[in-house]
Amino acid sequence: PYLTKLQSSLIGMTMSMVSLALTEHFKHSLPDYTHLILVICSSSFILFHAIGFNVIPMLLVGELCPVRLKSWTSGITISVVAILVFTVVKVFPLAMAAFGASMTYGFFAVMCLGGTIYSFAFVPETRGKSVNELQDIYLE
Repeated sequence: PYLTKLQSSLIGMTMSMVSLALTEHFKHSLPDYTHLILVICSSSFILFHAIGFNVIPMLLVGELCPVRLKSWTSGITISVVAILVFTVVKVFPLAMAAFGASMTYGFFAVMCLGGTIYSFAFVPETRGKSVNELQDIYLE
């Protein structure tokens, strides 16, 4: 089988975060262009996040929920995403100051890896399936 956009996005995000953590951890023994590596890794994380993980949850709500629940589930999903983004924005600088860059990026790499495993285990492929077929998947 092939990878879904969500799975590809999460794998790319995980690899970017692992690369950031390792680069920060070994930056004193790396060549002078460490800053370039950090910029590339950060940019690749943003790219992988934008092409999948950022938008797929909103798309899944539209595909997986019956029409009568879409407004509620969309509102809940967007609220949870907003709360999580707010939390990350507030916690990130505190974690950088308390634990350092390599540990902070390592933590987020583990979170991305967890999301990747979750997506492989629990998020169904929706390509070519009707809403009724998708609902039947969750009823089983």
